[in-house]
Amino acid sequence: MDTAGRERNDAATFAATKAAAGSPQMGSPLEVLLIYLKLGVSSVKTPKDFGVALVGFVLLTVWRVPPLLVVVVGAIGGISLALAKW
Repeated sequence: MDTAGRERNDAATFAATKAAAGSPQMGSPLEVLLIYLKLGVSSVKTPKDFGVALVGFVLLTVWRVPPLLVVVVGAIGGISLALAKW
C-alpha cells in the first residue's frame, strides 16, 4: 500500500473514531428527559425532593461518582426528609 492509501485509511479511521466517541453525549439529554417524565412527575413533589434529585444528578454527571454511591446518598437524603416531616 502506498502512503496516500495509508493516509486515507488513517483519516477514515480517525473520523469513525471521532464519530463513535461523540455518540454517547446525546444520551445525557435523553436521560434527563426520561427521568423528568418518569420520576420527576411522580416522586419530586417539594423543593426538598428536587434538591435530593439534583444532588444525585450532579454527583453522576459532574463528579462522576459511582452509581451505587449515588443511590446510597439519595436513600439517605430521602430517609432524612421523611424523618424531618415527623
